[in-house]
Amino acid sequence: MKNQPGLAQKCRPIHRFGLMAASLMVVCGCEGAQKMTARLHAHKQASSTNRAAPAPAPTTRPTLEVRVAPEAGISLLIDGKRVADTSPWISSELTPGRHVLHVRAMGYHSVTLPVELAPGQHLTVPVALRPRPSTEAHEVPAQPQAQAVASPSQGGPRLAPTTRARLPSAPLPAGARAMILHIELSPPGPLAADGEAVAGPQVRLAHGRGELMLAGVVMPYRIHPGHVLELTVPHDEAAWFRDGSQVKATSRLRLEGRPMQLRRVDRSGTMLEATLRRLE
Repeated sequence: MKNQPGLAQKCRPIHRFGLMAASLMVVCGCEGAQKMTARLHAHKQASSTNRAAPAPAPTTRPTLEVRVAPEAGISLLIDGKRVADTSPWISSELTPGRHVLHVRAMGYHSVTLPVELAPGQHLTVPVALRPRPSTEAHEVPAQPQAQAVASPSQGGPRLAPTTRARLPSAPLPAGARAMILHIELSPPGPLAADGEAVAGPQVRLAHGRGELMLAGVVMPYRIHPGHVLELTVPHDEAAWFRDGSQVKATSRLRLEGRPMQLRRVDRSGTMLEATLRRLE
């Protein structure tokens, strides 16, 4: 058979077209494979990132541990509330933040410490009470105790004058009237208003400004228009609390509709609680 060069020449373009098509298919296949691989890699990386992300740690309450020497015969108070009479004492019921620790015992000097608790913290506070000298009879109170004496002209008891200057009284403001309070003290103690002793639990405040005495502790008061009573916490180096929350000295506390519960803890650990209710 004779060679047919014309037929071979006619077939060359067909072969070239086939090679180009095959190459194009390979290239397209590679690009598709690369895109699919990239998508799988991104999905795998996102899944691993989600698995690696740590869960948020739950908020835990702090733990306070107090160790006192001596271990028995003590009174341990947190924020003015007695919580234990022996050592050690451990609690996880306190909230994070600032608290006041007070430890006292018969025959020892009392200790008052501020305590700052962080969430999840375990804090141990060692307290070593220092014995009192046998010649020390008692601690001098921060304020003089007023004593009631007979006053024939008034027909009843009147407070004896003290060395501390009294706050001058002032007339009631316009639109205000005398206020009657029902006061309960624990432990019980004498009551007085503007230097006048009160026999029962009801106290009448007849001035716009004066002094209210609770078991020897004097608190300046003021009556505002609208029949609102304002008491000022004295600066007597004692810890004061209103409705369980500590207040600073010279703070102004307003008594409106709801009763007011006050707690005072002095440096010797002596506690005084007072509940004040306004009577209309």
